[in-house]
Amino acid sequence: MIKKISLALLIGAVMQSAIAAQIPSRSPYDSRIQAINYNAANVTEIMAKTGYATVVNFGADEVIIDIASGFTNGWDIKDNNNRVFIKPVAFSNNSEVIEPNPTQWNTNLIITTNKRVYSFDLNLIPDAEKNNAYVVNFAYPQEIAKQRQIAYQKAEQERQQRLNKEAVNNDLEAMPSPKNWNYGMKVGEDSQSITPDFVYDDATRTFIGFAPEKSIPAVFYYQGEQEMMSNVTTKQQGKYTVIVLMKTAPKLILRSGKEVIGIINHGYGKYVSDGSNTSNGNVLREVK
Repeated sequence: MIKKISLALLIGAVMQSAIAAQIPSRSPYDSRIQAINYNAANVTEIMAKTGYATVVNFGADEVIIDIASGFTNGWDIKDNNNRVFIKPVAFSNNSEVIEPNPTQWNTNLIITTNKRVYSFDLNLIPDAEKNNAYVVNFAYPQEIAKQRQIAYQKAEQERQQRLNKEAVNNDLEAMPSPKNWNYGMKVGEDSQSITPDFVYDDATRTFIGFAPEKSIPAVFYYQGEQEMMSNVTTKQQGKYTVIVLMKTAPKLILRSGKEVIGIINHGYGKYVSDGSNTSNGNVLREVK
């Protein structure tokens, strides 16, 4: 019999805990200044007293768009941007003024902002108690953690791009000199997906680089008036896929389906010195 009673008490305690409102934590400096982490699955308890107002502060980027209470006559609720002011009030009923009463004034409150929905229990406590809230501040640890993760991923992406750029520069500097960066290109209609990010040569070979989001085209050159397909190899140079032709030419054609790019070698037949032209800061210019 004792075991059965104990089990019943345990079940009752669990059920009571499951429906209990979440009480904001009190500041160690003043218990009337309170804070709580936002959880859409929780109801937040606001303890109020007659003659006192409570302000609830939401996220700085929130704007209140709707307020609903179960006892609108007994509570004065006003909003201002991202905060709500709450206080219990008396009201008239058939010429009788009914004053706030802790046994009859408790109700719920639903607040909708542009970002979240908040649920509250409004509890009127006796004047003798000292647990009423002056200020309740909401915090958003999950959102802060998400923002930190996004910032970390962005920083990591920028770091990887920097490392890739350094790797490309190192590879370029390791290539034999001279290097000719004096190239331009003509882009056919709807052909942006095969535009190279850089083109250079070392007077013997031609190197055409493509970022990961680009498509890799076939490469042709002119022999007299005839367009000839080039024999090429490919290699990875940092993040770039590089087509390597074992020759140089005054003009190259890149094709992929209906897409076409013309590559013009303005430095064909010239030897370019090892100055600033050895840096991949040179931009492949589009010829108008």
